[in-house]
Amino acid sequence: MSGNTSQQQIVGITSQCTKTELKCLMDLLIPNVSNVRYIPVRKDDVWKEEVDKCSLVILHHSTKHGRLNITDTQGSLYNEQLLYLSKNLGPSRVLVVLDDLEFTDEDEKKIILCSQPQIALCSSQLLLIPKNDKETAYFSNIDQIFEFLKGVEKVSEEISEDKAKVPSNLPSNRTQPVTGSVAEPSNRKNSKQSIPCSQKHSVSIFSRAAKSTYTWLMDLLQSEDFGSLVKEVHSVEISNNYSQFLSTINNCTFAILYHTLKFGRINITDVPDSIYDKELKDLFNSFGQEKIIVVIDDLLESNLEKTKGTIHQNQPSIGQYSQEAFFFSEREKKSGINKSKSMQDKITEIKQTIENSIKRHSLSSSTSQNSSDTEALPLRTDDQTPTQRQQESHIRRKELQPGTRERSKSEDKIEEKQSRGGDPQTTEDPALTEAEQRHQESHKRRKELQPGTGEQSKSEVRRKEMQNRDGGSQTTEGNTPRVLDKSTENQQSGIGWKYLKGVFGGLTRKTETPHLSIPAEMKTSHTNLKVTFFSRSLERNYLWLVTHLEEMKSICSVNISKNYSPLTSELADSTFAILYHNQKDGHLNITDVTDRELKELSSKLGKDNIIVIADVDKSHSGKEREILKLQPSIVRLACDLILFTEEEKKSSYNSETLNIKLERIETLIMKSAGKLGTESSNDTLKRQIKETSAGQSLNGLESNHKSSIKKINVNETNIEKEMQEGSSTTSNNLIHTELRVSENSGNEKLPKSLQNHGGQLQLENKINHYEGTGGDFECVKNMGDSLAEQQKEMVKAFKLYSEIQEKIVKESQQIQDVINDLQNTIIKQGQEIKLKDKKIKEQTQKIEEQDQKIEKLDQKIKEQDQKIVKLDQKIKEQKIEEQAQIKLEQDRLKNQDEKIKEQAKKTRKAR
Repeated sequence: MSGNTSQQQIVGITSQCTKTELKCLMDLLIPNVSNVRYIPVRKDDVWKEEVDKCSLVILHHSTKHGRLNITDTQGSLYNEQLLYLSKNLGPSRVLVVLDDLEFTDEDEKKIILCSQPQIALCSSQLLLIPKNDKETAYFSNIDQIFEFLKGVEKVSEEISEDKAKVPSNLPSNRTQPVTGSVAEPSNRKNSKQSIPCSQKHSVSIFSRAAKSTYTWLMDLLQSEDFGSLVKEVHSVEISNNYSQFLSTINNCTFAILYHTLKFGRINITDVPDSIYDKELKDLFNSFGQEKIIVVIDDLLESNLEKTKGTIHQNQPSIGQYSQEAFFFSEREKKSGINKSKSMQDKITEIKQTIENSIKRHSLSSSTSQNSSDTEALPLRTDDQTPTQRQQESHIRRKELQPGTRERSKSEDKIEEKQSRGGDPQTTEDPALTEAEQRHQESHKRRKELQPGTGEQSKSEVRRKEMQNRDGGSQTTEGNTPRVLDKSTENQQSGIGWKYLKGVFGGLTRKTETPHLSIPAEMKTSHTNLKVTFFSRSLERNYLWLVTHLEEMKSICSVNISKNYSPLTSELADSTFAILYHNQKDGHLNITDVTDRELKELSSKLGKDNIIVIADVDKSHSGKEREILKLQPSIVRLACDLILFTEEEKKSSYNSETLNIKLERIETLIMKSAGKLGTESSNDTLKRQIKETSAGQSLNGLESNHKSSIKKINVNETNIEKEMQEGSSTTSNNLIHTELRVSENSGNEKLPKSLQNHGGQLQLENKINHYEGTGGDFECVKNMGDSLAEQQKEMVKAFKLYSEIQEKIVKESQQIQDVINDLQNTIIKQGQEIKLKDKKIKEQTQKIEEQDQKIEKLDQKIKEQDQKIVKLDQKIKEQKIEEQAQIKLEQDRLKNQDEKIKEQAKKTRKAR
């Protein structure tokens, strides 16, 4: 590493550990980096300011401060910090270090990256450090650390090159949603350049991997070989913000989905933890199969063909939603374009695929232009009937939907067989192409996914029964598509017709008017209705409900990310929202998880246009009340909470409770549609009521008024009883209590939201009729005064009840806050107890180890004592032997002395 580079680097280490605990890491960095800063982890702006000053950041976590919950898990510690670092510095400038681990092998690393994929997305590397011998572990990973430290120089060079390539006329970052660089090819002289610039493709590379892993692919597309086919190249980084991904699709005409084996494993689609399932389908819906290819690189050359076959077999959606998948080995990628023959063959195939898509596009555009010239001109909108205009607009909307821009031959054949009475699913035409056969198969799968048995779903049977009750089945002319039949059915048997039939039934009978014309505004009661599902759960968990509702109205789904972002674009066309939650995703903590989203939905759409649906394992009669007590925001921000069990979902509409709940959902959605239809036509209705009530008699009106007063009195007593009993229904539900308009209206019941509204309209128009006909004004005035007084009393009762309800909600919120505080303290105490238990266990283990060591020492001492005893015995025996020998020697010396003395005596005598 050069000295200049080290002088420019400021490396920050952010962790919950103390500075002394990071000594090994800091000692390794300080000799190689000029400035190393310790930044403690905090959730405030000070931490962000400190991090922004650094050129590289190491996110350090030790198991001493909690389990391995960096991100993507419940109670994750560093989710916000890691996302902020990746967004502001870039993944290549972030290093994640996990310290004090039991295991640090590659298998453990793969397990962590699979369970917490955000680490791989938002950082360049992951290092695992064991509990013991940390210095050795850091030095064994020193090459990876130095590679990370050199990343600043590489990144800066890439940024400077990208800035040089970006044209000056590009919009600002606020208006340009595409991330990465946008490079326009230079003016090239190519003899093969026969395609005009307007028909060249704008190519985008979509990937969750870092841009540096596929720069070779961008360089290839910007080379002279692709100059006649590619106009510009974009790099799009796929993140958790799905709305941003959808907005970037419109900025290109050809898509490349890129994945690298270095990202973990090849889990593109159709496998557990697949990361491109939804993205690949949306690309297919936008571009079609022929304008999408998949590129996978960094594979092992020895297993290349085997890997290719396995992926095609286990992940069939790649072949279904893309034109071709290209597999590159790591050696091919490094060898370059001109050195490897296999690389050149694959590049030629990519080039041929892009060229064929351009040719097909130009051919289809020319044929459509010729066919449009030969067809007859359509009717002017002034000459068309309202039904024709509506059918034509519906067809245009259908054509604008993704995946239905161009009608295929198989669709025409299916409709032709349906018109002749045949079943398109039972016959197969050998002349069909593979794409048409796939279309028929997908058509079969969509039919099979619909709930219910037979060809018709349960919802269709219920709608036909309702249609027969409201005035017989409506017939359609010719072979009009089924969607148009539903639109005309909605016009005739929709909420607007029921509204008029119930509210004005008594008036039409009294006045003997032969026919009451329906305003045109009321006929289209919910043609503009769009229902949107908002959920953190996977779409397949609530697909059964989407399939049930999609035949009646426009349905779309929005995935809510863990990081809150405003839902402005998703709510642009929505008129009704369903907030879905699955207990499998965690606890039933709806407002804890999606509280801000629910508030935003309620503020944008209104409380009456939102329902909350939750899938639970088991349910009982008081389950909804328990949830509403613990989570009062649902009562305040949504009109209803509906729970579905697994048994109900598996019953295939044989469960009575399931049908009742589905009817509740349909009623609430139709109520929303009724409000859309009636708000714009109230003036027309009032005018028609006055015209139709011109011939009513005074006696009939008095009887109707008496019945209305009687019913109001009954409702007032019911409200007082509910208030005394402490009912949990809201003030809005009290306003929606049943109000029978007159005794002549029979036993028909209207939707609750319309009954009260209809009664007020009828009473108001009857009073207007009295004033116009000049009847007994005194009687009418007295009756009106009594009605006004009773209405005032009802309003007072409603106000009183709403105040009580607000107090209950406030108290419940306070109770919930106290419960939350207690839960937090309990959780904290539990964590502290766990930490203490952990420390105690560690201490006991250490004590046991010390005891074992002491025992071993005691055994050694005993063995040594035994040896000493044996030596003592030997020494004693030796001493005894020595003493015996000494005595013998003494005795021998004595004998010698005596002999010497005797000899001396003899010699003396001899002298």
